Amino acid sequence: MPPDADLTARMDASLAAYWGSYGLAEGSLSRQLPGAHFVYTPIPLYLFNSVVLTGQDPAAIDATLGAAAACIAEKRVPVLWRLSPSAVSEAVRA
Repeated sequence: MPPDADLTARMDASLAAYWGSYGLAEGSLSRQLPGAHFVYTPIPLYLFNSVVLTGQDPAAIDATLGAAAACIAEKRVPVLWRLSPSAVSEAVRA
């Protein structure tokens, strides 16, 4: 059974909104990227630093991974990678 497009869009938005503001404190960085949302906090625990993938475009995902990886390497923090329902596609599985 194919996923309901409206429900998937609402789940994507909810996931990005919740984790996009989770643990934001002074010195945090919250950046909306094509098909993703990247959050860095000065708290060195993966729960507070995340990349939420919300798109299926392989080029956008690659760009997001590159941008996030650069910040992760610079800040030296662990990151939790979160996949929204729409991001789980053949492009992500590949």
